[in-house]
Amino acid sequence: MAFVDKVYPFTTESISGYIKHMDVKDKRVLTVGSSMDQALNACLYGSKDVMVMDINEGTKDYMQYKLHLLNESDTRRDFYDAISNTKEFNLSKDEMFSFEALKRMSPYMASEDSFTLLKNNIKETNFDFIPGNIYDMDGVLGDRQYDRIILSNVLQYINSCRGNIPIYQFIKDNFDQFCNHLSKDGILQLMYIYAFEKNNHFEGYSTIDVLRALEGNILEIVKFESGSKEDAAILYTKK
Repeated sequence: MAFVDKVYPFTTESISGYIKHMDVKDKRVLTVGSSMDQALNACLYGSKDVMVMDINEGTKDYMQYKLHLLNESDTRRDFYDAISNTKEFNLSKDEMFSFEALKRMSPYMASEDSFTLLKNNIKETNFDFIPGNIYDMDGVLGDRQYDRIILSNVLQYINSCRGNIPIYQFIKDNFDQFCNHLSKDGILQLMYIYAFEKNNHFEGYSTIDVLRALEGNILEIVKFESGSKEDAAILYTKK
């Protein structure tokens, strides 16, 4: 599972497409994703309590580095160039998007005003980190709950993590785990889908398998442009 050791410089998904549907203002947010961009955009949109959970404990150091660098950078370009040229971390730079692309994908990079707003919001936001496997959320988090949970594209790695557990059962069991840590009326970003089609296929399963495994739950598929293609996010609101 080489993916667990990766630290991404910036997001590889269009956070701009779904974050506005999650109403994170003044909400307690749990995010995954080693780029920290899900967490930073939650802060931009008004969350003041952000927990980052990642199986790669090196993500904590990158979180602290990126927060420090934000304070030290005068412009988005300075920030982007500093991360592009850093030698402090073994970043997965083969999956790093251009500055122009990130302006579309990541809201805090969209303008100098949004970048400055993030820098100001950080001063009033508590960022924390907890190491752990997202597929052992009960064991890692205990009885803690959050108003918003952002899972990025972790469901794409189901087949590498489920062992001998049948795919439908693994999806359902983990969905139940995720919901254990979601407060009433909380919103879960369950899955990010690149180049969305009616039935995207991944290693060992497909989008339809997810929908069938969670039949009976009201899931919302939010579609949005991402460059020259259309991506999507699957959202769930706990009632």
